Amino acid sequence: MIKKNLLKGICLLWLLLAVTPVLQAQDRAQQASELLDRLIAGQGDSVYVHLDDNIRKMLSVEMLNGLFKQLEQQAGKYQSHGEWNTEPINGMTVYYCDVKFERLPLRFLTAFNPDGKVNTIRFVPVPPERPLPRRHRYKIK
Repeated sequence: MIKKNLLKGICLLWLLLAVTPVLQAQDRAQQASELLDRLIAGQGDSVYVHLDDNIRKMLSVEMLNGLFKQLEQQAGKYQSHGEWNTEPINGMTVYYCDVKFERLPLRFLTAFNPDGKVNTIRFVPVPPERPLPRRHRYKIK
């Protein structure tokens, strides 16, 4: 009986350890989406509380409050944003989505420290799509 309970406990622990990274990634994607929503709404204070200490030194609540309005002055009225994606960069997972404005599409990028604090907030031009590689044809003699 003790062996059976021990085995169940080990299996449960293994399952929890296996599922934790997946849940954490889903949480981070949700956090990234909420972060963008708060920037769009001009809720800088709600963004600021999630920033790590390094980025807090560079940004203020006032800057975050007006960030999206400033983007709209440069890129045109906000229209929508696309699906969320991730890309590993320098050992971090960067979360991003393309944001459509009237005149210029931008890409919103964010990343998190292991403790869940935001360490990156960026809007950059959407990179051009890479053309598919040309197929080389070789004549076989």
